[in-house]
Amino acid sequence: MHTLVAALAEEKPPGLYFQNVLVTLAGGLLCFRVGWTQVRTGRGITAPNRTLRIGDALVAPAPPRRSRRIQGRIWIGASGLFALGFLFNLASGLYALLE
Repeated sequence: MHTLVAALAEEKPPGLYFQNVLVTLAGGLLCFRVGWTQVRTGRGITAPNRTLRIGDALVAPAPPRRSRRIQGRIWIGASGLFALGFLFNLASGLYALLE
């Protein structure tokens, strides 16, 4: 048997899968939040939506940009990849737990 296949076939404790569930859930939620903010506002995640005071001058926020909304959709798509990892690890963890 190939060494990679043997490593995949090796039994792992359920706790490892559930730890991966938490990591992929956190990553997916973070990507979704960043993406949703960019789609909704059209601004970057660090760009504020309000007027800033710098020294004695007021600086208006950057206008919404279409490219930021597209980037937001890409971030939401990346959160979908995390969702697949979440579901795979959850199913594997439950299978290892019930086995």
